Parts: sequence; C-alpha cells; structure tokens
Amino acid sequence: MALIKVPTRGRVALADSDMPAGAVLQVVTAELTTRVSMATESFQNTGLIGYITPSSASSKILITISFGRIQTAQTNGDHGCAVRLLRNGNDSDLNGVADGSRQRSLFTTGGESYNANHSKGGYGVTGIDSPNTTSQITYNVQAWPQTSSQPIIINGTSNNSNGADTYNSRTKAFITLMEIAG
Repeated sequence: MALIKVPTRGRVALADSDMPAGAVLQVVTAELTTRVSMATESFQNTGLIGYITPSSASSKILITISFGRIQTAQTNGDHGCAVRLLRNGNDSDLNGVADGSRQRSLFTTGGESYNANHSKGGYGVTGIDSPNTTSQITYNVQAWPQTSSQPIIINGTSNNSNGADTYNSRTKAFITLMEIAG
C-alpha cells in the first residue's frame, strides 16, 4: 500500500484511482417508506430501487438491503414469498445460483406469525456485486408471492390497523450501495 503525504496546510485532491483497493469511493442510499401490498404471482417491483455510477470498471459494489417487515398475508406462516435483486434488469451476484428451473432469489420468507396484526421481520442481506462497468447501474428489489390469494405486505401489517400497539408500527426498507475500489 502506498502512503500519500498530505501537507499540513491546504487541500489535496485525490482521484479515485489514487485510492487503495478496498477503499470506499462513494455511498448511495434509498428507502421505501410506504406500505406496499403485492398480489401478482410473478416477480414485481417493490419500489425499493437504488442507483449508482461506479468510477472504475474494477470497482465492486457492497450492497445492504433491509426490510423492517416483509411477509405474505397468510396467518399460519405458510404461503411465502421470494425476493430478488436485479442489476439493470438482470440477476445480480447476490441472488442464488442458477439450478434447473428454480428461481434465483436473494431470500425467501413466510406468512404472518400469528394473525393479520403480527408479522415476522426484519430481514437484512449484505453482499458484493461485480458489475464491471462505469455506466449508471439500477438495482431493483423485486418480490413474488407464492399465491395471489396471500399478497406480500411490506412496511406494515395485513389488516393495516391504525392502532398504537407495537405490532401496528410502520417500518421502512433500505438499500445502501457502496462503491469499493478494486
């Protein structure tokens, strides 16, 4: 690792190329604050989307995704959902590997833990993506319910009660993108 001598006065401008491998070059974050209900039996956009433009094709993107709540409306924990992360419309490196006709997913979850007020969560995933580009990247989080009769609920409860009980609380979902020098 090369040392950079910094004068005691004035400013030093460093290019991203001057940074050692592993240095954080930029951090971008986005959040989903609304309650979302999704019932289509295919992968659909959740509304959680992040954008980043790497400064070098050798950079890696450290991605953290977190959901305070995401589950289906089934009250016995059954009828789950799958969540995936797309990079510019294609599978990212964070999704599972291709295996026959199985879907590639970031993670899966089940239905509510007890009733329409109670939910599981939160969920968080962190991983490295290697996009090999200096063009803008769109990272899009999608979800797919097992059945349309048990929709996916994000950031709230199935019955959407307006009560002061803790189980009625609202949550947020986040995506954080960190460019790491290659």
